[in-house]
Amino acid sequence: MTTYVQPPKKLVDVGEVGNANTGDIIYDGGVKLNDGLTAIYNTFGDVRMWDVSAGVGTQKLHATGYYQKNPTTYYARTPTEPGSMHDLNTIAQTFTVNLPTPKLGECVYFINSNGSFSVNKIVFQAQAGGDIAGSRTLEVNQGYVRVEFICIDDTVGSAKWNYKITPMFGDFSVPSNTTVEVTKTSPQTISLFTKDRYEGVKLLISAYEIKAGVKERNVSEVLLMVDPEDNKVYSDEYSVIFKTDKLFSIEFSVVNSTTVVAKVTSTKERIHFSIKSIETIKAAI
Repeated sequence: MTTYVQPPKKLVDVGEVGNANTGDIIYDGGVKLNDGLTAIYNTFGDVRMWDVSAGVGTQKLHATGYYQKNPTTYYARTPTEPGSMHDLNTIAQTFTVNLPTPKLGECVYFINSNGSFSVNKIVFQAQAGGDIAGSRTLEVNQGYVRVEFICIDDTVGSAKWNYKITPMFGDFSVPSNTTVEVTKTSPQTISLFTKDRYEGVKLLISAYEIKAGVKERNVSEVLLMVDPEDNKVYSDEYSVIFKTDKLFSIEFSVVNSTTVVAKVTSTKERIHFSIKSIETIKAAI
């Protein structure tokens, strides 16, 4: 595979109005236009297709960007480009990826779509004098992850990167994150999630009294277990913290045989009540 290095931007010199002897000739202008198109297609499309007929008739643009699948030899001799995205494969061997010399805020993203990092680790390396969160290198041995690098200091000769590693797959949605006002005479019923979605849920709850000069507050955690067959919810409130009074009572149930809800009743005239799911576990199959 031929290594492609993106050239700097070029513009066609259109010359001066009314003067045919100025500006690029048609051939030179066409070369510049083709270089620009190639750069776009090799950034937002599969650069491997560029090897055959410059990708004509095969390369397509991906609006989401494209994780390039370069051979290991590419990373051995070429620093990755700022803003680029790569799908790395270490199934055959461990290898080192050299990060570029960046500007502040520039990023480089990597994924491991075949899980091979768990077979052979990948090593990321900053340029000489630079570091990745305090170290010259970062080793990753978890498969199916996305590794994001962001430049946080572009001092010449000592650029600094920080990074984030996240799973490529999984349910990271927050089924409940709700804030309501509850009065003593008007309890609030809050929909949390459908009963078949989770086996267990951990909730974080906070409340404070809405009253001038009063600063009563509560914070607690609640663990739920859902029984979808019997349409029941079992709960345990723990780590309860309050100053002098408990501001609310809460009951969990399944309504209409579909939805887990929380019925919140205030012990004060008015309270501000927030409930958020912080951990979940899928329903058993």
